Amino acid sequence: MVTEGGVVYRSGSTQFFVYPSAYKASGHTQMSWVVGDIKADVAALRARGIEFEEFDRPGVKTVDGIAQSGPAVWTAYFRDPDGNLLGLTQIG
Repeated sequence: MVTEGGVVYRSGSTQFFVYPSAYKASGHTQMSWVVGDIKADVAALRARGIEFEEFDRPGVKTVDGIAQSGPAVWTAYFRDPDGNLLGLTQIG
């Protein structure tokens, strides 16, 4: 599904969203997996050693690794081994 901000792909029951970075410094397209319970998924990934990014800038402020980007949208960001910024997003 194509949206104003990017493209949502579905593979079985998994959905992920690919979108151009809002931050020119990254220069990369970004990707975020759509999840049902972001707090539980962040905790499970942390238990496996994934480190989540913390941000405190206009438009993006994280609390315990999770940013609220709308009335019912939360995202947690982490980096892959090449330094690309990836995310988990809960909608609703």
